[in-house]
Amino acid sequence: MKRKSDILLMGSLNFVRKLAFVVVLLTFPGVLFCAPNDLLGKLDKIAEQGESASWNSYVEVTCEIQKYPLEVSKILQEKLKDPLITNLQTTIYVWALGETRDQSAIDQLISLHKSTFTERVKGNCIKALATIGGEKSGKYIVSLVEAEKDPEERFPLLVYLGQSRYEPGLPLMEEVLRKSPDQFYWQSIFVFGKMGDACVPFLISKLNDENHNIRMNTIILLGKWLIPPEAAKPMQERYWKEPDKQLKSFLLSSLEVTMPDLDEVKAFFKKVSEKEKDEELKKFATETVKMNDEMKKDAKEYAKNKKVSKDAFEKEYCLIYGSMGHQGSCESLKISSEYDDEGKLKRLREEILSRGSDECFNEYQEVNEVIMWNRIAKWVSNSK
Repeated sequence: MKRKSDILLMGSLNFVRKLAFVVVLLTFPGVLFCAPNDLLGKLDKIAEQGESASWNSYVEVTCEIQKYPLEVSKILQEKLKDPLITNLQTTIYVWALGETRDQSAIDQLISLHKSTFTERVKGNCIKALATIGGEKSGKYIVSLVEAEKDPEERFPLLVYLGQSRYEPGLPLMEEVLRKSPDQFYWQSIFVFGKMGDACVPFLISKLNDENHNIRMNTIILLGKWLIPPEAAKPMQERYWKEPDKQLKSFLLSSLEVTMPDLDEVKAFFKKVSEKEKDEELKKFATETVKMNDEMKKDAKEYAKNKKVSKDAFEKEYCLIYGSMGHQGSCESLKISSEYDDEGKLKRLREEILSRGSDECFNEYQEVNEVIMWNRIAKWVSNSK
């Protein structure tokens, strides 16, 4: 299933995707080195060339933004006041301003969003606000969501709301959880997946919701996508209360992934195999218990084969991050990464979602596999 390429951005997506690609390519110091010379001239050239602009031109500009964010922000904020700049220049300047992550730019971006009639500029204003984040950005995006009644137009705004990590906006994001997971599962992944760990407490609170769709979407998000260990206990408790067999099976498969302590996994699934009345669920739990020793062996082998290297990890990480998962190898990350890299791996999977298509889900799950095995390997090491 392919989604239209503009579900995450408003305007010409091919143009903006080039920008996004280069932003992530240079997030890490030491990848490329540039000097902040004639930045506006370079941005103007990109605006003039449009979609024909070369990757190298974006790379050079983005490098300068990442190395000198506050200086660039000051220049761009001043330039955006110039009434003579074109719409294309404004579009590029707004994008670049967002990538500075400078909170002082928020008021100007909000003002520009309110005053412009150009959709591409409007779209980049919202994207920039979401990238910068913070309370003021979050509140403004909330106001846009509340004012928009068209579901198709609300969805990209909800994605940006998630990206802003504005936690008071979570009740608005709940509307995505209410939709049928059979038809709209991908929406909750983009909205909550972009928010990351910040939405986990909210989702845990929804495990006991009366609405079936909310519970199903929540279990899938926690157990397959976000995989937070802190959700394991609440999901265990929910299992004994859950009346729906399908959701109980989702809870069991989720617990296999979110519980790094294999002794706890064995104890819980043994309890299920002894007390569960449904034969299929009982069989699932029994098989998990039988596989437990094999999992421990696999985890020890995984740890044994590791060759932890910060340099190797950063090199492969930048390649995957910079291409939003199009390039690079998660198998290499398995070998070179360690447990303490989990924070960066979570940022990696969020960036992979920036591709805006369910074609990226496989790469997201490959990153999750690295996270999961690193956790189990850590547990094996500590349990010796």
